[in-house]
Amino acid sequence: MDKNIYYDDKNNNILKREILTTEAKKLADTFIGQNDRKPLLKSTQLRKFYNEFKYFEKKLEDKEFNNFNEIKPLIKMMESKAEYASNAKKVRIPLQFKSFIVSNVRKIEDEFDFKGFLKHFEAILGFYYGRIKEWN
Repeated sequence: MDKNIYYDDKNNNILKREILTTEAKKLADTFIGQNDRKPLLKSTQLRKFYNEFKYFEKKLEDKEFNNFNEIKPLIKMMESKAEYASNAKKVRIPLQFKSFIVSNVRKIEDEFDFKGFLKHFEAILGFYYGRIKEWN
């Protein structure tokens, strides 16, 4: 597994520029889709998943866990939540978003990976809301 999926230089905490720019914009566009008024992924679902990851980050920062390994299983469980949200009777998230969550959760092995993923997700959120705002 590529340990530098989010970083150009993990030792110096230097993120890859493209995960915050071109890749993030491309993913945001994918989650929105082609319809000019109704995105494939509703903003409530995007925000729900993002907020849950941010909740884990806050728990780490507040030292409610002794180390990353204690919260890692909860992060890994997000894969099952994405699976459920995409396959429930009433589909809540599109396959593209499920794939994004699953593939990224599988890449998170340590706190640096988690923080890199959060920055990537934050950039996607910004592009998503920027494009949605254009509609109004």
